[in-house]
Amino acid sequence: MNISDAYLVGYYGMKNSGDDALLAATIWGAKNFQNTKHVKASTPIPLLLRDTDPFEALIKNKQSFRGQNRLLNYREAFSADRIIFGGGSVLHTAQDINIKRHMMSLSQSDNNIAVGVSIGPFKDTEAEQACIKFLNQCDYVAVRDLHSYKLGRDIAPNAKIKLSFDLAPLLLKHDSFEFKPMTRRGIAVCLCPKEHAKNQPDLEHQRLVEISEALLEVYKQTGEPIHLININGHSEFGDDKVHQELKAMIGQQVPCTVVPYDPNPFRLLQRLASYKAIISMRLHGSILGFLADTPVLSLNYHEKCIGWCDQIGMPQSLSIDAEDVNHESMALSLLKGLEHGFEKPRLTVEESIQRSLINWK
Repeated sequence: MNISDAYLVGYYGMKNSGDDALLAATIWGAKNFQNTKHVKASTPIPLLLRDTDPFEALIKNKQSFRGQNRLLNYREAFSADRIIFGGGSVLHTAQDINIKRHMMSLSQSDNNIAVGVSIGPFKDTEAEQACIKFLNQCDYVAVRDLHSYKLGRDIAPNAKIKLSFDLAPLLLKHDSFEFKPMTRRGIAVCLCPKEHAKNQPDLEHQRLVEISEALLEVYKQTGEPIHLININGHSEFGDDKVHQELKAMIGQQVPCTVVPYDPNPFRLLQRLASYKAIISMRLHGSILGFLADTPVLSLNYHEKCIGWCDQIGMPQSLSIDAEDVNHESMALSLLKGLEHGFEKPRLTVEESIQRSLINWK
């Protein structure tokens, strides 16, 4: 059995650029602050990120029997010096939280930490009770938003919880990455099928109508092409279907392309730096756009999106309720920004990096 310095646990290998970014940032932090040299990650597919050896698939995309991935995670936890829960919304359900607790118990030390995570919303009271035990069992928990911090302190006042920031800004600390100068062109759109899981296609369709009309108006006045970016490449729950529908609405009179999911978060970051503006429902579409110094119109469908806007001081005109999208106001915001310059968030990129470093301090 190969012993690892740390076993990294998150929603890795799910073809989601946000989680790819969190993994890359977690690896950087583990190596620079936890003195790890040999790390493994809980992923169902092989992964290759910048500055790392390939990560082999340690769990299964399709389990051969119920509970197989739980046993595989337990095996890797037992052979690891510590568990690092690296980023994301990972504390929701009792079963999942309890598996994480078991993994910490199986690891070879008590130095198990969670960084850049958010807490809740809980599925039920059982999940909340499991989370209390998780927070008290962790050696250190750094949460990425104020809501999670207040909730964590309320339910587990004796746990070592610290308010930090999202992990993604630490991508910019990688020595081998720097932005290549590019002429900015076009508008990027990063949507997610929010209503897909709730079987509410009419609500999603209406949002797409408003967005398509806004983009058509902007194209008429600026000639800027449209790029629909698949942040999530999952075959069922990913972004391609909603982007294909939006592309059909826009029609052939406007240059519009759907950009496939890219497993390399650094390449995506560079791509986002090539646009003049981004419309994003995806949280990490907004975050990576911010890091690329590209103006973002955030379509907030979840409290985590609102929390991000609050954290960086997003201008109110660029923070939009995803359930109340209006094509006229969206087009006006884009046209005004493209012509006169977009108002910037209060937080700078460098300040976001310093806040993200709190995760490891």
